[in-house]
Amino acid sequence: MQWTIWNISKISIIIQCYCAPEIVAHKPYDKQVDLWSVGILTYLLLIGCLPFTVNSKEKDIINQILNEPTPYPIKQWKNFSFTAKSFVMSLLQKSPEKRLTVKDALEHEWLNIKKDKETDSNFKRTKSNFAIYCKLQDI
Repeated sequence: MQWTIWNISKISIIIQCYCAPEIVAHKPYDKQVDLWSVGILTYLLLIGCLPFTVNSKEKDIINQILNEPTPYPIKQWKNFSFTAKSFVMSLLQKSPEKRLTVKDALEHEWLNIKKDKETDSNFKRTKSNFAIYCKLQDI
């Protein structure tokens, strides 16, 4: 790939989509910004796109993150459970105080729904690995 100003600015915009509002606003922040990013990644994995319009200009992305409600289009979310949407919504709270903590995220109902034996085993392993990672990172 040849790097152009357009490529670099596009990457910059995409990276900003993962940044919590407090980072975008240049305010003090703590580990809650990581939970915002988990929410963005979960949204992306479930829906297949980012919640903010990547084709916008940088200032428009910042405005979306800071001021506009996170979109949950019915067409894309209709096949997902209320608990899945609740998990994402709880992580994508603009106020870090309202966002789920790591402990609350790991205990969220959506992550603890019983599936078949193999899925349940994989899910527990993923949760365990995430908990270990958070402990190692002092999150």
